[in-house]
Amino acid sequence: MKRRRPAEFASLRVIGNTGRFDEEVRGPAAALAVFEAWRKSAGPRLGALTRPVEWNGHRLVVEVSDPLWLRHLDRMRDRLLPELNAALAGDPGTDRRLRVDRLLLRPWSP
Repeated sequence: MKRRRPAEFASLRVIGNTGRFDEEVRGPAAALAVFEAWRKSAGPRLGALTRPVEWNGHRLVVEVSDPLWLRHLDRMRDRLLPELNAALAGDPGTDRRLRVDRLLLRPWSP
């Protein structure tokens, strides 16, 4: 049997003491659910100025096209996170453990 390197297990995470590996909160389906929740909670105006680009467990990275909006959204972070998590919780197809704890905003890269 071939031994796996530790990096191959880096995306797996143990939840509580159940011993179950939770791939659902890090996989591509989870990223799509979080990106869609961002689009719903951001609305059409913010959706045109922002784009979610990375999902890493409980951290969402969103790029913002305008530096002024980047500063404005950074100040609104405390309001954006609950709205985003409410959009995730309202989707019946989403795993209940899926939630965003950190929101990282950065300038839009071409």
